Amino acid sequence: MAALKCSRSKRFGSILLVGALLLSISTATLYSAAPAKALGQLSANTFSFNGPKDDRVYSIIKTNDGGFALAGYTESYGAGGSDMWLIKTVQRLWGTSCYYQAYAWNETYGGMGDDTAKCVIQTRNGGFALAGFTNSSGAGGFDMWLVKTDDNGNEQWNMTYVTYKMTPLTV
Repeated sequence: MAALKCSRSKRFGSILLVGALLLSISTATLYSAAPAKALGQLSANTFSFNGPKDDRVYSIIKTNDGGFALAGYTESYGAGGSDMWLIKTVQRLWGTSCYYQAYAWNETYGGMGDDTAKCVIQTRNGGFALAGFTNSSGAGGFDMWLVKTDDNGNEQWNMTYVTYKMTPLTV
């Protein structure tokens, strides 16, 4: 089973693809492509987040600085079973008119249970808000969880909203 998410920047003509091939060990690879007009070719900057366990991206947004923010969960890094995961890229200039994405940073949020981000938005102050669920805190079930960060991914605050039964979270 393969999953692919795509976001296109109309301003610079670049395309961001995030894909994962779900095998016994999953791989999250980020492909950033920008047309090389002078060469008539497609140049690509590729970087992978290869952990020994399951890592997934559920939400991708274009950020104010021209980069991207990706949110989901990781079982390979962090404190517990799965942790909320925020990955940030930045836009870089290549040559005189082509742009590509470069890895900036990643952060995990959560405890010993399972924590997942289903949606990310950029806030007015340049930080991020992640919405998802947790069973590391709250009432012990899968509770809705909101995490607010600054522009470098440092957690500023979080809020758990208790739910008493498992309800799908859609955005």
